[in-house]
Amino acid sequence: MQTSDGWIQIADLVQGTEEIIEPRELEESGEWAMTAFNRCRLMELTGLEPVVPYGEVPDGEPSLLLEEAAKAVVRIAVPPERVGWRLSLAEALQCALADVRMVSGACDV
Repeated sequence: MQTSDGWIQIADLVQGTEEIIEPRELEESGEWAMTAFNRCRLMELTGLEPVVPYGEVPDGEPSLLLEEAAKAVVRIAVPPERVGWRLSLAEALQCALADVRMVSGACDV
């Protein structure tokens, strides 16, 4: 796992996204559950623990957090043996971002 400031920023952004989306996933309509696969993949690649919703849901736009994380992952330096991991993380961020945008757009209609 990366210990650089860039890595910490990515982990914070992914965690923040989860804290916003996880309570939405439990809502009656269930649209946000369609984003679960790629979000789970992100949590696995970043080594973060799943979020258990409790209390107040943070404000924020999850797609903006994922966009920022996707930009940050390109900037982090990794040793040659971790390039595959970084590519997988970049792809997972892009897939999760596409899912979030799709569901967010459908909810706005």
